[in-house]
Amino acid sequence: MRLIITTDSAVTPVSGRNALTAFLEAKGWAVWHWFQDLWLIDGVPEQIDVVALREEIRAAIPAGLPHFLILSAEGLIIHSGMVPIPSLQWLMEHWNRR
Repeated sequence: MRLIITTDSAVTPVSGRNALTAFLEAKGWAVWHWFQDLWLIDGVPEQIDVVALREEIRAAIPAGLPHFLILSAEGLIIHSGMVPIPSLQWLMEHWNRR
């Protein structure tokens, strides 16, 4: 399963963003984090409970993420944008499924 997590750059310190990246990667999930406050995640188990994940993140990074949102990204995945060229390999491998 794939998820999208976003935070609020106005109130999220860099240390919180770095801690979130480390937390997600430690779960063994593929993580795309080329924009400061956006994470695309692949390899999440289908049975994941996003409320439980939210609470895990809050416990792991208590002071670093005042605001964040977790979204599922299933079904037909369509994407378009202007992203750094090196980030495209990950997107094509993990986010280009139809």
